[in-house]
Amino acid sequence: MYELFVLGELKTEPKHGYELQTILKNTVGPIRKISSGTLYPLISRLVKNGRISHHKENPENGRPRKIYEITENGNEHFLELMKKPLEYNTDTELIFHFKLTYFQYVTQDLQLECLQHYLEYLQYILKDVISSESLIISKKQIPEKKRIQILRLFDHRKHVTMTDIEWVKKEIERIKKFNETF
Repeated sequence: MYELFVLGELKTEPKHGYELQTILKNTVGPIRKISSGTLYPLISRLVKNGRISHHKENPENGRPRKIYEITENGNEHFLELMKKPLEYNTDTELIFHFKLTYFQYVTQDLQLECLQHYLEYLQYILKDVISSESLIISKKQIPEKKRIQILRLFDHRKHVTMTDIEWVKKEIERIKKFNETF
């Protein structure tokens, strides 16, 4: 998952490890913690696999640091990661957000494919929420106060998911219209 982030960021411009870590922390938000023990071994693997390279920079008033750049092999792998369909797990939304961030580096057809994969994921989530909601409604043995709270939770999830679905559909239409004008 973070491989896509590192490669995408290095497509923008070369960066040093601390810069990558700072951007990643800002990207994933305040709840998810990203340690150096996660990022730096990943960077080392990417260097070992020939997906990124590095050179040392010696600033006048600072510590020497490694500057990382994406290689041709890394560009190819980045494209493979962008093409890879989303897996349905706890990281699905974050991976989609990474992909969305790097749409500028892929074709509009691939952008549409990524959006379609995410739309299918959201529709899967919505179907599950509606199914779970029906199940709770039918379970008369659940105390009424508890059932009401559970149904409120499902109602919230349903509305959030439906809003996401509408956004994705609009984005798909926007990209399709853009394609038609060119």
